[in-house]
Amino acid sequence: MCSEAPISEMGPEAMDFIHGGFTMSHAVGSPKPWQKKFLSSALQGISPTLADSAYWSYINSVIRTHSDSEIRAKLLGIKLGSFIGRFYRRR
Repeated sequence: MCSEAPISEMGPEAMDFIHGGFTMSHAVGSPKPWQKKFLSSALQGISPTLADSAYWSYINSVIRTHSDSEIRAKLLGIKLGSFIGRFYRRR
């Protein structure tokens, strides 16, 4: 994306920088998905991103970094934030 030289056969969609991703969702910027408060962000007009959803969808794995209750709360926050984001966005 930043160079004219062909570095990779995969484009920006490979990391979900644009829609159509297929390799890995990359959480660019701040706050990161594990720091974000999805409901308060949605009320400020910022919807959850694809990387946010992907992180919390696949977090419940072999190495546990979050409790079950925290995972449930974040997934609920993403659902509510996505719903609010359909009607209210900051532009």
